[in-house]
Amino acid sequence: MHARSAFVLVVATTALPAQARAEAPVGVVVSGGGSMQAPVATSIASLLQQRGREVVTSPLPPEAVDTLGDCFVIEDAGCARAVVEQRATTRSVVYVKLDDRSGRVTMHVYWFEHGQAPVHRTASCDACTSAQLIALADTTITTVVPAPARSASAAPAAEPTAAVTTTAPREREPEPAHHGLAIGAELGEPTSLTVGWFFDRFSINGAIGTGTLAGLGASFHVDGHLEVARLSPRMPLYVGLGARYYHHGYEAMSVDELPDSHYGLRVLGGVALERGPLQFYTELAPGIDVRRTQSCALLEGPNSICPHTQSTPLFVHFVIGVRWFVSH
Repeated sequence: MHARSAFVLVVATTALPAQARAEAPVGVVVSGGGSMQAPVATSIASLLQQRGREVVTSPLPPEAVDTLGDCFVIEDAGCARAVVEQRATTRSVVYVKLDDRSGRVTMHVYWFEHGQAPVHRTASCDACTSAQLIALADTTITTVVPAPARSASAAPAAEPTAAVTTTAPREREPEPAHHGLAIGAELGEPTSLTVGWFFDRFSINGAIGTGTLAGLGASFHVDGHLEVARLSPRMPLYVGLGARYYHHGYEAMSVDELPDSHYGLRVLGGVALERGPLQFYTELAPGIDVRRTQSCALLEGPNSICPHTQSTPLFVHFVIGVRWFVSH
């Protein structure tokens, strides 16, 4: 299990009215966000106290915090709920994950209450300052954590406000695109090892391997990909343009035939499914060879037999593959 940076709140609870203290204690865990992690956690604790909640120190042991993070990587809400219900020292826990990618901060807020399905909200902002992120956290928390029961004489606590749009509990806004280095493999025509570098919605991808249906032989292609839509939050649709090299290593059908090399252009369309640091995809890439090397020695003159010379310059690539984002 790998270690994660998580802020498990340690805070002294302020004096609260007797009716407010009847509410069950709440544990707070914040992960991600770098230097913004601690102030966000402190602000959440303060807000919960203002709303009549008692904040408990260290609601989960460190190894349980790591396991909880793993549950969210594989998007398994049942796993996360089991960790909280079995390991937490409180019956209620607020878990906040801050995801900062290229200046856009996405905040995932989960409310766990024993015996109930977790409630989830997401909110995001671009180029957030610490103050803006704290206001965002406070506003999102008020939509997730139920307000405690109040007596008729109890005055409502002031709640921070911020311009923020949140999703419904079971809906999620599209995740930011993957960034950085990705390596993988693809099977089909051709079969290759792959490497790519991703910049938001654009990426450059290369592959080296061998032809299959067209015949064994060294194959290489490089493409630029552009994400044009998302069929779901985890299913990007993309198009691309690139070039290929293929050394046709066919078995010669006569003494005149020579293995030839193909230089071509290709266009492609693909759809992918993202699961944590993995991306599974399928691509279809038709193309045309713009140049071929000589494939017939003409040793027999007019009687030379070179059937591969007559093959069409058009080709179609189809693959299924998987890539792993190293920097995820």
